Amino acid sequence: MPYRFLLFTILILGFFSFRRTHAYSVNYVAANDSTLNKKEVSLENIKKGKALYEKNCIMCHGNAGKGDGAAGLFLNPRPFDISSDKVQSQSDSTLFFKVTLGKAPMPTFKTLPFESRQLLLLYVRELGKNKIRHP
Repeated sequence: MPYRFLLFTILILGFFSFRRTHAYSVNYVAANDSTLNKKEVSLENIKKGKALYEKNCIMCHGNAGKGDGAAGLFLNPRPFDISSDKVQSQSDSTLFFKVTLGKAPMPTFKTLPFESRQLLLLYVRELGKNKIRHP
């Protein structure tokens, strides 16, 4: 009898903890690109985005976003080449979602302010445009 109670308790706690950890994902992503407030493409905003990228992303994704950062070499799976056509062809809201929630081994950046994640996305787009300028 005590074993049944223990098993039942574990199942119930597991069910509620699962629901709680997955309920947040809908709240962090705009429905589509038209509802995602895009930052103005300006030199100032690109510089802000670059500073955020250097602080949060460069160690894994590398200087030019190729996935060849020093820390990224030891990760499995390896970081994506965010300057690639495959990544750049994704919508802004999709990339914003990926930056916000992360996916192992990439950490979540949901604690980074909304505007900072927008600036980061702006710089990621610049990496895709300027593949030749970044070695």
